[in-house]
Amino acid sequence: MTTFERDGHIIVPNFLLPQALSSLLAMVDSCPYRVNHQRPPIASMNPLTIAGSGSEARFKQIIRGEILRANQTIAAMYSTVASIATVLIGRALEPAPLEYWDSSLNCNIYERPGDHQGWHVDTNPVAALVFLASPPDVGLIVEVNEDNVQTVIPKPGDLVILDGTKPHCVSPIANERRINLSFNLYPPGEYSRPSQTDSLLYA
Repeated sequence: MTTFERDGHIIVPNFLLPQALSSLLAMVDSCPYRVNHQRPPIASMNPLTIAGSGSEARFKQIIRGEILRANQTIAAMYSTVASIATVLIGRALEPAPLEYWDSSLNCNIYERPGDHQGWHVDTNPVAALVFLASPPDVGLIVEVNEDNVQTVIPKPGDLVILDGTKPHCVSPIANERRINLSFNLYPPGEYSRPSQTDSLLYA
């Protein structure tokens, strides 16, 4: 069993250099094109619950892919994280076709107290998450199976390769914000995106 299969994720520390991290944060802070995101959580296989993440679910804000892909650093990063994930996981992965980047690349912003992400699974098998801001007390919780629940607390600049097929959620923030770029990855030629995905993300 590989680390990815056992833990449902792999962390690559210090993926971003400080200068790149500062530049991307400045881009997020100056971007006015944000949408509110609210999505009901799925039932977990485990009775684990998180305070503040019930069905009322007030989650986060999103900068969508059609805005982000204009940034050359982010556009190039999509291919880079796919290559890294391919090596670490041991199977070929690639970005979504360019015409689908709007719903396969986004920036998740949690900055209001209580912002969080409820339990869900992704439509893509693997996600690459690049963290621009990450409080030390806010975790990405991954339920590999009913006996194995992992809490991932990345640092700013870290890359997390995540098994999108496993239920996962984000615990509520308090005073520090949490920001990550999310890149959906797919096996070559196997891109698939349900038609309702954009309405879930951007409605």
